[in-house]
Amino acid sequence: MMSKYYFNFNTSYNQFYLEDKEIKSLDSEDLWSGEAFNSRLAMHNGIIAIGTYCYGNVKGEIEILDAPFDILKSYRRGRN
Repeated sequence: MMSKYYFNFNTSYNQFYLEDKEIKSLDSEDLWSGEAFNSRLAMHNGIIAIGTYCYGNVKGEIEILDAPFDILKSYRRGRN
């Protein structure tokens, strides 16, 4: 079973963050590497940063899986 959450909020600086509430200290000094900036997705210990092209309202959805997604298994199934 998968859980799906919808969100709608305002953001600034063309980005927003998802943080693990169990992490005591978030060291994000090296969060936005060149590759992360270009892909608009940065990940570091306990934090995911999402870059957007908007400076305001953001709508989206997040799906939480019960188990890790096996992309190779999914790919092989699609080729048969």
